[in-house]
Amino acid sequence: MLTFAIDWRVGGGEAWSFQLSNILLHAICVLVIFWVVRARWSHGVAAACAALFAVLALHTENVAGIVARADILATIFGLLTWHVAGKKGLKTPLWAGLLMLASLLSKEIGIAFLGLVVAEEVLGLRPENRDRRARLLVIAAMAVAVAIYLALRISAIETVAAPVNPQSNPLVRADGADQQLWTASANLTRTVRLFLVPAELAADYSYAEIMPYPSPWSGDVLAGLGLWLLLPAAVLVFRRRAPGVSSGLLLFLAAYVPVSNLLLLVPTIFAERLLYLASLGLVLAGVLAAARLWKQPRRRAALLAAVAVLVTAHSARSAFRAHDWRSARALFSSAVEIAPGSARNWFNLGVADLDHDQPTEAIEHLQESLRILPNQAQAYSFIGVGLDQLDRPKDAHVEMYRATRIEPGCRLCAINLVNLYTKYGFFADARSEIERYRKSSGNEPEALRMLTNLQAVEDRAKELGEKPRPRLFQR
Repeated sequence: MLTFAIDWRVGGGEAWSFQLSNILLHAICVLVIFWVVRARWSHGVAAACAALFAVLALHTENVAGIVARADILATIFGLLTWHVAGKKGLKTPLWAGLLMLASLLSKEIGIAFLGLVVAEEVLGLRPENRDRRARLLVIAAMAVAVAIYLALRISAIETVAAPVNPQSNPLVRADGADQQLWTASANLTRTVRLFLVPAELAADYSYAEIMPYPSPWSGDVLAGLGLWLLLPAAVLVFRRRAPGVSSGLLLFLAAYVPVSNLLLLVPTIFAERLLYLASLGLVLAGVLAAARLWKQPRRRAALLAAVAVLVTAHSARSAFRAHDWRSARALFSSAVEIAPGSARNWFNLGVADLDHDQPTEAIEHLQESLRILPNQAQAYSFIGVGLDQLDRPKDAHVEMYRATRIEPGCRLCAINLVNLYTKYGFFADARSEIERYRKSSGNEPEALRMLTNLQAVEDRAKELGEKPRPRLFQR
C-alpha cells in the first residue's frame, strides 16, 4: 500500500507511475539476486541467475500487473533475510527478524524463507556460519516475525486464512483430499512446463479452466506425482555433492508448496504471478547444476548455447506477452484463447468491450461467461449496460434488475441500475434502489456515495428545469 501511495503522489494517479514502479522493483529484485548469489557462490553464477530471472516470461504478470508487485517486494525482502541469516554478528537476528517481517507484510509468501532457512539448518547447507547457537537465534527471530505478522493479520481481518471463492478456486468444493492432491500435482507439472516453455500464458485459470482432477490417471497428474517424489529426493542426493543445487530446490519447494493448494487452499487454483519466487529456486538450481558441468571443457559450448537459447527465447516471449498487457481488452482477448474455460476471462473481456464501445461483442462474451458459470449477477448487470448502449433501455433494465435480485449485495449491480435510473431521470427509482442496496449489503459508505452523486444530478436537473419522470420500467 505504501508503494501505491507513493506512485499516486508522484504520478497523480496516472498509470505510468505504477507501471514504472513495477519495472524498477523487478530491476531491484534482479540486482538483489545478483548480490545475494554472488556473496554465497560466484560472480558467474550470480550473473547467470540474474540474467535468466530478469527475462523469464513467467514474470510478465508480476511486472506488467500492478497488484502483482506484492510478490516482487516479498521476494526482495525475503532474499535479504536469507542473506543476513547466514552472517555472523550480534545484530544478525534483529536484522533477520525485521527483514522477515517486511517480506511478510509485502505478501504471505515471505513465509517461504523461514521454511528455507530451517530446512538448510536441518540439512547442514549453511556452513559459512559455524556457530549453531547463532543460527538458531536467527531462526527464532524469524519465527517471532511470523508471530507478529499473524497477530497483525488477525487484528486486521479477524482470521489467518484468506477466504476462498468457489469460482476462483473450485477445489473448495472438491470431493476429498485426494482430488486436492491430484490437482496440485497437475499444477506442479504445469508450473515446470511454463518455466521451461512459456508458450501459453493466461491472466486467469479459474472456473472452469482448471477443475479438480477426479483421479490420478492423467499425464499431468502422474508427472506431478513423480515430481513431488523426485524433488525432495534430489535435495537429499545433492546435499553433499552439490549443496547449492539442494538450496535452489529447497527454495522452489518452500515457495511453491504454500501456493500449490497441496496442504492449504489458497484464493486461486493457479496463477502465474504466484510463481515469481518459486521460479527463482528453479533458476538457482539449474544454474548451479550447469556450473558443475562447466568444469568439463568439452561441455562448455553446449552450455553456452543452452543459456543463450533460454535467455533469447524468454526475452522474446516476455516482449510479446507484455504487448498483451497494453490494455484490458488485449489481455483478455489473449486469455480466452489460452484459457477458454475460464468464465472470468470471458466476463472481463466483455467488460473491456463495453469500455471500447463494442456492446454487441460485449454481450456475446458476457453470455459465454454465463454459459460456463450461470447466475453471475455481474454478468447480467453488464449485459444490461451493453443493451443500454444499443439504445434498448427497457431490455437493459430487465437484465440489471435481475442481477440485483440474484445477488442483492452486489455493489456493481446496484451502481449500474442506479446509473440507468439516473440517466433517464427516474430519480425516485434510483433512491429506492440505493436504499434497497444499503439494507441488503450494509455498505453504508457506498450507499452514501451513490446518494450524493444522485443528489448532484437531481440538483443539476432542477437548474435546467427538468422534471423527474414517472416510472417507466417494469419490475
